[in-house]
This record gives sequence, C-alpha cells and structure tokens, in this order.
Amino acid sequence: MVKRIEIMDCHSFPLRVDMVHHMATRILHQRENSKALSLGKYWITRFLNKHTYLASKFSIQVKKQRIVSYDPKILRQAFDVLDPFIRQFHIKAQNLYNIYEKGLQMGKSPRVKVICVRSR
Repeated sequence: MVKRIEIMDCHSFPLRVDMVHHMATRILHQRENSKALSLGKYWITRFLNKHTYLASKFSIQVKKQRIVSYDPKILRQAFDVLDPFIRQFHIKAQNLYNIYEKGLQMGKSPRVKVICVRSR
C-alpha cells in the first residue's frame, strides 16, 4: 500500500485519504476473512506516524488559467501535430518526456485531503 501511495504521488496524482482507508480495509478483510473487522477512527493518523516520510495535506485547486490551457480542442490539435512525427521517426512511448509531467486534470477540483511523500 505504501508503494502504491509513492507511485501515485510520483505521477502527481496523490491518493485521497478515503481511498487509502478503503485500500487498508480491503487488505484487512482479505487477511482476516472477516467483514466484521474495521479500522479504528485514528487509523490514518497512526499510519502516518509509522511512515514518517508520508504526510497528509490538502490538495491545491486547479487555477483557472491551467484549466483553460487544458481545453480538449487545444490538446487534440497539439497531439494531431505531434502524432505524425512520432510515427515518422518511430518514437517509443518511453522516450517521450514532459508529456504529462503534472497530469491532465479536466475541470476544477475541490480541495481534498491527500497522502503524499513529505519531501514533495
């Protein structure tokens, strides 16, 4: 589970606290084979205290300028121009850099609490 949190944070898509809680609940049920077990009220706090390199924080809302720049029509045009070059020069996906460094978030998202690597 910690590895999954690190991977998602590395890809700029940190997991929400409720998603981590849900993952932990599923792991608990698989290990104990009992649906009656549940995580405690302060489970996430204890989890973060145990893994000190992880932290919870509120996500930042996407700014209006960034939303406008991710207009699907603009993105489609950009990839329509890029696609012929990828095909012509046989560029592999692993050799495309800075394509989605921050991820593409369509629409404005509310502030939610996420789990991420503390140093980021």
